[in-house]
Amino acid sequence: MVIQQVLEELPERKAPMTVNFSAATTSNSLQETIEGRLEKRSKGVFAPAGGKNLVCFIDDLNMPQKSVFGFIPPLELLKLWADNGFWYDRQKQEVKNIKDVQLLGSERPLLPTCWWYIVAYASVIVPCPFYLFHRDV
Repeated sequence: MVIQQVLEELPERKAPMTVNFSAATTSNSLQETIEGRLEKRSKGVFAPAGGKNLVCFIDDLNMPQKSVFGFIPPLELLKLWADNGFWYDRQKQEVKNIKDVQLLGSERPLLPTCWWYIVAYASVIVPCPFYLFHRDV
């Protein structure tokens, strides 16, 4: 509820986007969803339409299933982009630089799925009031 209100009150120059992860979310579907809101600016550079900044809220980061190797492909795609500023075109195997996109995410309380984003990025952990009073759950 807090994030939805923040997204609704963004300034005009920022465009909100919400992506809901599920157990069926793949890196392909995530990439296609985000790229659907981007336009080509120049060779290999993609950014939100209209010169805006895209604020992408990803709900339930903990939901995608792990691969047989123990990785979570949608989170690995986000890590690739956050660390390097690009991901790859899946057909042409060329770099796609992604500009003017900010990520926000949420997941279940107290049990983070991947520690890399808590350690490497700004994290705010807000426990649910239910868990503060019911520690046996």
